[in-house]
This record gives sequence, C-alpha cells and structure tokens, in this order.
Amino acid sequence: MSGHSKWSQIKRQKGVTDKKRANAFAKIAKIIAIAAHDGDNPTFNFKLRLAIDQAKNVNMPKDNIERAIKKGAGTDTDGAKLEEITYEGFGPNGSAFLVTAITDNRNRSSSFLKSTFSKHGGHLGSIHSVQWMFDLKGVLTAEASEKNELAAIEAGAEDVNTEGDILIIITNPNQLESVKAALAKNNITTANAEVTYKAKDPLQLTPEQTAKVCSLEDEISDNEDVNEIYTNIKE
Repeated sequence: MSGHSKWSQIKRQKGVTDKKRANAFAKIAKIIAIAAHDGDNPTFNFKLRLAIDQAKNVNMPKDNIERAIKKGAGTDTDGAKLEEITYEGFGPNGSAFLVTAITDNRNRSSSFLKSTFSKHGGHLGSIHSVQWMFDLKGVLTAEASEKNELAAIEAGAEDVNTEGDILIIITNPNQLESVKAALAKNNITTANAEVTYKAKDPLQLTPEQTAKVCSLEDEISDNEDVNEIYTNIKE
C-alpha cells in the first residue's frame, strides 16, 4: 500500500511540474509574440532577443518559439491578437501592485483582477494611481567579482549590488542593451536581463501582513493572462 501511495504521490508531483512547465511555456510564448510586434528578427529586436533567452532558460522547444514569433509578427493569423496591458491595484495592509498582462481579451483580464483584488480586501486602481510609486529599471545579473563590478560601472550601470556569488547590475532601462553589449565585449556573461519595476519606498510589513499580500500575489500569478507582478513590499 505504501508503494502505491508513493507512486501516486510521484504522479501527482509530475502532474504539477508538467502543468507549471506548460503554464510557463504559454506565458513566455505570449511575451515572445508581443516582442515580435516590433520585428521578427532578434538581431535587430533587443526585446525579442531577451524573450527568446527567457524561453531557452526554461528549455522551451524551438518549434514553440518560432510559432510565437510568427504569431507576433503577423505571419501566423490563428487566434485573436494579443495586447500588453498594465493594471494598477491596491492590496491588503497598504500594499500596491503593478500587474502586466498579455491578453486577447482585456475584459476577461480586468474582470478577473477586479474580483481577485476585492476578494483579498483590495481594489483595482485607476491609471497612474500606483505607477508613481515605482521606478522602471534595467536589471542584469553576472558572476560576482571586483573585475565584473568595475566593468559594469564603466559600461554605464547606475548601481551594482552583490548577493552571494551573484552580481546584480542596475541600469537605466534605455541603456540595458548597451550595458549588456559592453559587458559581452569584455567576455562577461550576463543572465536574466530584463526591464523591471522597483519600488521607490518599499513598505515594511509584519510576517502575518506579508503572508496576506503573498496570498493575493499567488492567486493573481496563477492566471494565464498575467505576465509580471510588482509590489511595493520590502523583501
């Protein structure tokens, strides 16, 4: 009986893993499609290059990547057109949320977010009600070393931080591509290049309050239309 239970548990775990992988592929495919709106050649489309790198990091099949590029570039007309929308909302305990969604139905996405925020004691905000609390930044990671830190500063990084053996490089979002290229010329490998929102004044909460915010964040992130979630909660 114990063997049967163990096998059932393994199958359940595999099912969860497969579902998470499928969800990740679906979300990244949307990111690629949106990026491909600006051109289907990654050589000339930095945003598309970043999206493809993200897909490769999770071992997304090449066919999936190519299909997403065709959809975004308009050469594959199957399905409704995708659009990227940023939603702003307020969660429990003074938390603020920026949620980016890639959707083919904005009414579906906004209805989901409105009901989910309300369920957790918050509400969906109006345009610019939350965004002013955040700065848009470019972020790269590399191997932590004094050499790499100096190279990043010389390349134009606004700030550098070290977490363990990882160097976190902060840039102006418009200089992310040039900083990444300058580091590559110095044979410095970078990863996780992205444009992201950083809270200007992170909010300190108790563990109990943070748990409530995380519960809302988890429910939002499970939605297939949701791409990224940013909060003002101090990590």
